[in-house]
Amino acid sequence: MKKWFVLPSFAALLVVAGAVFYPTSSPADTSTVPTTPVAAAASVTTPLQVSFILPDAPIVSGPWVVLSATSTDNASVEFKYQKNQSGAAPISLGIDTTPERQIFSAGPTGVVYSKIWDTTSVENGNYVLYAIARDAAGNSTTTQTNVKVIGKAPFDAGETFKPGTYGDTKITASTQFIKTQNGIQTFLWAATPNMSAVYNYFPYITKEFDYVWFAQGTLITPKRDIDYAGVYSFDNLFATIKSMKALNRKIRAGIYAGHGGTMSPWIPPFANLRPADYLHDPSGNTILIRHVKPFKEQFLNIDSPATRQRLVEFWKQTLVVHPEVDGLFLDGYASYALDKGFQGFGKDGRHDPGLGTRCKEGECTTLAYWVGALSAYSTALRQGVTIPRGGDVIYNGLNSAPNRPAAIKYGGDLNRGWMQWNDGALLERAHELYASPSLFNKYVEDIKLSTEKNKKIFFYVQSQHLNAPRLYPNLVWKNDLQLEQFFLASFLLIEQKPLTYFFYNPGVFYRINRGVYYYSNWNYDYGSPTEAYVMTRSGLYSRNFTNGIVVVNPTSGPLTFAMPTGKQYRVWDPSGATLASGTISIPAKTGVYYFVIR
Repeated sequence: MKKWFVLPSFAALLVVAGAVFYPTSSPADTSTVPTTPVAAAASVTTPLQVSFILPDAPIVSGPWVVLSATSTDNASVEFKYQKNQSGAAPISLGIDTTPERQIFSAGPTGVVYSKIWDTTSVENGNYVLYAIARDAAGNSTTTQTNVKVIGKAPFDAGETFKPGTYGDTKITASTQFIKTQNGIQTFLWAATPNMSAVYNYFPYITKEFDYVWFAQGTLITPKRDIDYAGVYSFDNLFATIKSMKALNRKIRAGIYAGHGGTMSPWIPPFANLRPADYLHDPSGNTILIRHVKPFKEQFLNIDSPATRQRLVEFWKQTLVVHPEVDGLFLDGYASYALDKGFQGFGKDGRHDPGLGTRCKEGECTTLAYWVGALSAYSTALRQGVTIPRGGDVIYNGLNSAPNRPAAIKYGGDLNRGWMQWNDGALLERAHELYASPSLFNKYVEDIKLSTEKNKKIFFYVQSQHLNAPRLYPNLVWKNDLQLEQFFLASFLLIEQKPLTYFFYNPGVFYRINRGVYYYSNWNYDYGSPTEAYVMTRSGLYSRNFTNGIVVVNPTSGPLTFAMPTGKQYRVWDPSGATLASGTISIPAKTGVYYFVIR
């Protein structure tokens, strides 16, 4: 096992050449970019100003909440906090006298001052944060912002979900993150509009994840039409990736490149596109999938070679300027609405009815049309953008989409026929494995077929976002250790190095701005699989590993499993856990890993 550095509670950020560093005792895992000195202090006659940059989220949690501010004078900034209506004096977090080069485009001066706030050391509640700037002449000025702290929320097995819960490990400033050499690859779906959600968990993110996908609306200004102005600039997304890679050069990062069958210009605007690059109805009107502000998404005409070339050129130029980006993510397929609209949409005024009967540009309501268009677009992106840099084009797919009539009509998923052209897929609805044995079997079979074709699979568990309790009301969706073990065991059934990645975060809307999830069993060494998974007639799945056996029961009743004779095993924990041998009863909807005792 390899131990990673721990961030001291109040260590200052070191911002170097556009990348944030935390103090570390593991130089091999950090960037060697030399420090760029900040310009000499401004004249004391410059009007003194100070502005908060972080936190930018209304709710913060965890031991490493970053407080950052810019000032118009390179003197010093002191940070304080005070609980609302407490009557107590503000408590100082210290003074930063070493401003560094600014990475946040919102800052007015080009330098940043920072301190770390351990919110696990204070009571939950509403707080006022202060940044006090002082110059060499003795002048001072103060700014303040308000946040809610949920930093002390412990894991509670009796609850379904509460922001700030962290699995079976309560994260503190002294938590030791360990990246084992067990081969299990992990990824993070970083969907959040707030920079704080990422920066506050850098010590965790850069140690526990191998791949980070920055989803739609993440640290960006989408500007899909003139009616929408986001909060942050696109530069903050790239700066975040640079900061992440400064802490771990091996971590990979991908960014959002389009949403739904629309392939719309979500990040950022494709300035080189023309009216002919969008689909139109027979009367010549641009077809919208969402017509309300700010979501005026237009269908791109990706069946057109000229349109594809302009899109490829845009991404090629963008990624040349930003070599820190490894991959592109394209989201969704059912949204081209072969059934003339999303089920339930269009009735409440939130969505247009879809593509109708046909498009001016061609027969865009047929499955063959979109299979061909998506395949051609994937091929063009891979050849022109990602392959030269060793990156990936990943689609959102391999979903049963039970509430999507179009998906059901065409066999339950819309991936087959074109997936061979991209590098892999995100399983946005991997939580459906828990819903029924038939869905479980569908997923494990599809994943096996995909990995046999050398495609990457991002196994994504996030039940709350996709309304699992509503779609499957008869199931108990309790986000506890048992549920996490079920999905980790299910992942081990289909694990195929180096193609498969695991992510478990069942929180609200798959976001990380209200806490992270960390389970001790992520650190165990399960060994390498020695065979493919097998399924018994009763519906029980198992797979042998060099260090034990994984067994999953996706059915609604208990099933028995015969352990190899003459051997003893420990349940989930390789040391000190319950012993198991002989014939064992596996409860309904349960996943277990048995470590062999040697």
